[in-house]
Amino acid sequence: MAKRFRHSNLMKMTLNHTINSFSIPAAACIVLLLFSGTSHAATTETAAAKSPAEVVDAMLKNYRTAEAPPRFIPLAPDAVDPKGWLRDWAAAAAKGITGDLMNRHIVFQKSWTGEDFKSKGSAGKGLRWPLEQSAYWLDGSVRLGHILDNEKIKQLAYDRMDMVVEGVNNGGETFIWWEPKEVLQVDGEDLPFDRFTRNFNNWAHAHMGRALVAYYRATGKPEILKALTKVYSDYQMPPLNKDEFLPHGAATNLDPMLMTYALSGDKKVLDNAIKYIDTDHFQQLITEWRTEDLPDGHTVLYYEHARVPATTYTWTGDNEALEATERVLQLGLDHHGLPVGMASGQEHLMGKGSIRGLETCTAAASAYTYRWMLQLTGDRKYADQLEQIFLNAGPAAISRDYDLACYFQTMNRIDGVVPIHTIKNIEGYRFSKTAGPTLCCVANTTRMIPDYIESMWMASIDGGLAALVYGPASVTADVKGNAVTIESKTSYPFTDKIAMSVSTDTPVQFPLYLQAGAIRLRLVSMARQSNQRRIATAS
Repeated sequence: MAKRFRHSNLMKMTLNHTINSFSIPAAACIVLLLFSGTSHAATTETAAAKSPAEVVDAMLKNYRTAEAPPRFIPLAPDAVDPKGWLRDWAAAAAKGITGDLMNRHIVFQKSWTGEDFKSKGSAGKGLRWPLEQSAYWLDGSVRLGHILDNEKIKQLAYDRMDMVVEGVNNGGETFIWWEPKEVLQVDGEDLPFDRFTRNFNNWAHAHMGRALVAYYRATGKPEILKALTKVYSDYQMPPLNKDEFLPHGAATNLDPMLMTYALSGDKKVLDNAIKYIDTDHFQQLITEWRTEDLPDGHTVLYYEHARVPATTYTWTGDNEALEATERVLQLGLDHHGLPVGMASGQEHLMGKGSIRGLETCTAAASAYTYRWMLQLTGDRKYADQLEQIFLNAGPAAISRDYDLACYFQTMNRIDGVVPIHTIKNIEGYRFSKTAGPTLCCVANTTRMIPDYIESMWMASIDGGLAALVYGPASVTADVKGNAVTIESKTSYPFTDKIAMSVSTDTPVQFPLYLQAGAIRLRLVSMARQSNQRRIATAS
């Protein structure tokens, strides 16, 4: 396997004093690097819950053993504290859709409990559509609850996901703990339900995996990691369809599976993932995505599946897997890209045009995939696209008070609708409490704010911190055993100025990465025990 190491345009400055404050224009992307000393050692897991710092340290320890370590890794969900307009919007989501969704439909009251109920797209016993829809909501809720320290929302998410965790740890074979694992087996005889349902169950299983990974990263509870490692040590994924981004695929389980390994270091999980990666069908998919035209298909599935080869790059060092994802993503923009930063789709990829529609789920799915690519490569173009989607397609689908949403959106709409002859499903463009009768999009709106806030600051693989997308916020993280807080004072994107201040309990030197463009940086450094101030400029 070919192995490639990425190089960003790094500006290196070495300072002898504690950094106190600096100001930058916010136009696009710079990378500033301040080198430091040794890394912080990981802690041995015990029966007690791990602290956020211990969870991040465990990931750093495991990622540093990888063939091609990612440039950045996520901090704890509550590491970034949003301010200003961003906090107002997050609070509106907590009061609106995210905090109230369970009161709006039985799907959010009963899914993942094992109870039977009737709902659109259900196959009975809570399977198929309800699994997906509720997993989206739980993933968004647990993270927003921690970001805002909202006990009500946290507890709503805990109560439901604890059922899954306990079900798995008490004998369940998969996250669909109340059913035998055959509900995920695509091919074979005498299997329960129809093939579409079993495929869709695998898709929903991946999104519960993501939610549980978020739950563990937020709380460090060992029983969550135990459930994740149990399931992903033995989970058998059917092949990903290479010709069309349908059916809903099991391969999207690879990113929570590989995150489970990064969190646990359990080699059985990695071995299970590598076994799938080494199959002929997966390797053929990589080859074809590197050389052939973009397949047609559902836009949400396109974005969720497109990142799958790249997620394997960290552990295999296979440059071709990374290139496959990069090429497929670029083809999507070349042939279907819209000014909001992502490909069109109502619901399938539908080309470029002034009245092309977007499914709201795609805003969440595309941003998440670009976030993965940003973590893996450090390439600032993915930060730009993440911002572009969040600041445009994200709010366009949601009412100002975050109480209503629409299933579809288009860039040229008047009074909530578009010319009727251009739209097959006009109801999908109307705002409502559930974004219409199909609940995936309203549930996926709960992920957009936490995804962006978590993307603002990450840990760097060399023991530092990285500001990757911007907005008013502060971050608090453990750096070499020191609590470091960096506050970004800005109204970005409504202004192009950002002022950052750094505070620590004791002086500490560490790498600091800033995304910016071909601009000048004005850096102010001040020693804590000296009135002497030094100013350095660089471009």
